[in-house]
Amino acid sequence: MLDGEALMAPFGLPAQTPVLLAVSGGVDSMVLMTLLAPLHGNQLQVTVAQFDHQLRPTSAAEQRQVVSYATALGLATVCGAWPQAAQPKRVTEAAARAARYAFLTRAAASVGAKAIVLAHHADDQLETLLFRLLRSGSAQGAAGMRPVQPQGAVTLLRPLLAVPKQALRDYAAAHAVPYAEDASNTDRRFTRNWLRHAIVPSLKERSPQLLAHASRLSVEQAGVLELANRQADALLIRATGPAGVDWRKLNSEPAAVQRVVLERQLAAWQRHADQATLTAMLAALAEAAGTKAFDLTGGRVWVSYATLRRALPEPVAQPSVTLERAEQWYPLPAGRVGRFGQRPPAATAWSLVPAGPLVVRTGQPGDVVLLPSGHTKPLRRLFIDAKVPRPERHARLVAATPAGVVWVQGKAFAELFQVPRTDIIQAVLAFQSPCQRTDDDE
Repeated sequence: MLDGEALMAPFGLPAQTPVLLAVSGGVDSMVLMTLLAPLHGNQLQVTVAQFDHQLRPTSAAEQRQVVSYATALGLATVCGAWPQAAQPKRVTEAAARAARYAFLTRAAASVGAKAIVLAHHADDQLETLLFRLLRSGSAQGAAGMRPVQPQGAVTLLRPLLAVPKQALRDYAAAHAVPYAEDASNTDRRFTRNWLRHAIVPSLKERSPQLLAHASRLSVEQAGVLELANRQADALLIRATGPAGVDWRKLNSEPAAVQRVVLERQLAAWQRHADQATLTAMLAALAEAAGTKAFDLTGGRVWVSYATLRRALPEPVAQPSVTLERAEQWYPLPAGRVGRFGQRPPAATAWSLVPAGPLVVRTGQPGDVVLLPSGHTKPLRRLFIDAKVPRPERHARLVAATPAGVVWVQGKAFAELFQVPRTDIIQAVLAFQSPCQRTDDDE
């Protein structure tokens, strides 16, 4: 026997909690209104909301029926409508749903309700699972409706998810609950109606426990997804740094786990990729070569070597500084640099360089590096060989003579120019980052 108090008990709402009950006028919501009416004034403060989509000639009469029955049950109502002038030229189910939920959210705020109670039942859940399976094969996308679902400023509550549609019809017949039948629900051009009338009856005939199985699946799937998301978040925290997500820390995970983690990160960035693009992104992260851009729904992301980035860093303006005098520090936005006879204790990076004036700047197109062997190498190739991501190259400092670059900022290049040359007088180029600087260094 259906009982409103038992249906609402799992939500643990405090006494006198204001709730908004969405009532379309169909059997599902009219029965739910009947079940919750006895709770009004004691356990709950129930306000009924009815939205007229103005898509059928009978919709205004259905709204009047809802208001009349709610009044008879002692419940206040809030009504809304979707004027045809506000409707798109081509009305879709998604557009109608968006208009309905926008109204419900406003109505909830007007009566001080933080929860909206909906009449989705077990048959709706089964149809939802099948509908989403047709549309998407992802675990997240094919999940069923949840009994409790936060949505913006309100929380959606679905107390009937385990109740079959037939049980609601039986209750309506036994208690003379009035309701309206939506003629559009029989139009099989709509996928959900096709599932309801052509597919679900055959499945129920083959498996009488189908609704119970679908209910169990949705509950267990919600739990599995919650655990998966927690683990994915933990893996992402471990792999995320200032530059982005370092995928080298995730490469040991199975491919299926990496895909889940990637989708989780993209969702956090409000990005969405189809399956083919996810495969391409994972391949680029595994290859860890160069920088590739991926245009996704919601915006672009980059795979730079083994790092997943939401945005590329803005170039840092670094003025050109000529180190004319030895034994002197020259300031830079990224720290300070100087040319000394020996390594100063304050240096965080240093290298042997030819004696004489040096220009410290960022790299320029056409720069070549003077190697200890006497050969040269394009600066761009040096970065590629060291796997320096393209977005970071423009921020690296270099020291150059008229003949070429003799120092490049970064640990990967610390030994490049420290081979002694007997025919060249050498000096020490020292660099100190701001975070390492103290008053004693002055």
